[in-house]
Amino acid sequence: MKSKDLLMDFKEFALEMAEEAEKILIKYYDKEKKVLFSDENDIKIEQDVLVEEKLKEMIKNSEIEASMLSEETYGIKSESDLTWIIDPLDGTVNYYHGIPHFCTSIALEKKGEIIFGLVNDPMRREIFIAEKGKGAFLNGRQISVSKREMKDAIITLGLPWEEEKRRDKLKMMEKIVFSAKSLRMFGSCALGLSYVSAGRFDGSFVLKINSWDFAAGALLVEEAGGKVTDITGKKWSPYNDNFIATNSLIHENILKIIGDGR
Repeated sequence: MKSKDLLMDFKEFALEMAEEAEKILIKYYDKEKKVLFSDENDIKIEQDVLVEEKLKEMIKNSEIEASMLSEETYGIKSESDLTWIIDPLDGTVNYYHGIPHFCTSIALEKKGEIIFGLVNDPMRREIFIAEKGKGAFLNGRQISVSKREMKDAIITLGLPWEEEKRRDKLKMMEKIVFSAKSLRMFGSCALGLSYVSAGRFDGSFVLKINSWDFAAGALLVEEAGGKVTDITGKKWSPYNDNFIATNSLIHENILKIIGDGR
């Protein structure tokens, strides 16, 4: 497919994938869920795989030639310089327990750069979309990050599974508690970043993360006027295993807190 055709079609295709994912997640939300894998570090349920397989099928049959990187099976390999980076169900633990805070995250990477991101929250009927250089939108309305300073900031974060890394994060959390107004941990990295882009949260950081968890959300934050780096302040990549995303006003504060805690 020619690049000009891609620019017209990838957004529509991503919306179609989000709609199909939503159908599956809503269908099984109130039903008993089958656990496929569980240990002290992770949980995988049947709906993780059902959504991924559906999206994989759609990508294989699409005229947009692209690879697919996803949480459950690592998807599809292609000679194309495009890659769909997908988390079919971000917030699996929430979904499994009937907590209505989860989403599907879809990003499109081209030569190492995220050019499109979509996060769909089926319970709130909210679709966050960003295109590189074109801004960030929530249900078609342009959004922007907050203007709050650190003392008034609400920060969202996620704890790593590993005990040692959790203890390190708790030390940082203690410092942030006395610097920001409040902390939040909701169990969905992609939605946390989406909320930063919409000005609901003022910052988010995670020390151990996969690309499918934050690729779409990081672009949302940048396109909404925020700032995203790794935890040392360097340019972020969809293949980093950590990130800081903020409204930009509190970015240096968070970098310093994290740097002091490392």
